[in-house]
Amino acid sequence: MTKELKGKAPLDPESSVGRFRMLSNDTEYEELSPPEEGFGSYKYASDAEIESYIEAASGNLNRALGTYFLAMSAAAAAEARVIQDFDLRVSTVSRAGDLRRIGMSFLEQADKSDESGGEKDIFDAFSLGGQSANIPEGSLPEVGRYYTWGPL
Repeated sequence: MTKELKGKAPLDPESSVGRFRMLSNDTEYEELSPPEEGFGSYKYASDAEIESYIEAASGNLNRALGTYFLAMSAAAAAEARVIQDFDLRVSTVSRAGDLRRIGMSFLEQADKSDESGGEKDIFDAFSLGGQSANIPEGSLPEVGRYYTWGPL
């Protein structure tokens, strides 16, 4: 028995769940059994799952998609197999890496939109020490590093 991933069908491209489905390529659905008017069974995620990703990302669709693809990557890594018989070889090992790269791409887009929207924390803009080449004013220099008084 296959798990039914219930969602509004056909999808609404104006809603955040519909845009999520379109960007994640989860647009095809089948009838529920028993059939239910206005709903269908999707291939990858239910509406409730998608709403939880969007809520966890505070409404940021790119961040929600990045988290979703990283979760799919983890599931693909857990199920990775290599099957070989004489001249036939089937491998699903690289699928996890591909999904991870897609997820990281969405997360990078989310970070860029945060930067352009001025939503970064002050500690993301200023170093408090560590391994950077510059030493913030008022902090102690670390071993092997010196204050520089010229332009940075």
